[in-house]
Amino acid sequence: MNNSGYFDEDIIRAFQETHGNYAKAAALLGVTRGNLWLRVSNSPELKEAREQAARALIDNAEDKLVDMVIKGVDVHGLPVDAALHFKALQYFLSSKGKKRGYEGGGHRRPDNEANGSMRQREWMFHQMDVLADAIEKGGPPIQEVVDND
Repeated sequence: MNNSGYFDEDIIRAFQETHGNYAKAAALLGVTRGNLWLRVSNSPELKEAREQAARALIDNAEDKLVDMVIKGVDVHGLPVDAALHFKALQYFLSSKGKKRGYEGGGHRRPDNEANGSMRQREWMFHQMDVLADAIEKGGPPIQEVVDND
């Protein structure tokens, strides 16, 4: 404990509860955000604890996005509509698929890769086009669109 009346463990717990949010953690501790920031800035252990808490939130969000992409379910495990699933696919490809040539909106930039990977990508973009058409027409659930292609 220091002269502020709380222990490092209290700060770590507050960061865990607030996912690394300084303002919310400070409110839990009954201190100002500025005072909390000063305390954390002088402690590598507290900096790491805050960063871990913030990364855990990102990991959780990524897990939910992956569930939406792979399983087609929302955060409650309920099926999502085709439009939302399509947007999740686009976002996932544009953020996680950059090394494979996907850019904003999930569109692929031209490249000179081997035929096999190009065929896979062309198939994926064909599927995305089919989904986009179905969405515009108020079409069938996503599985029917993919299966009936």
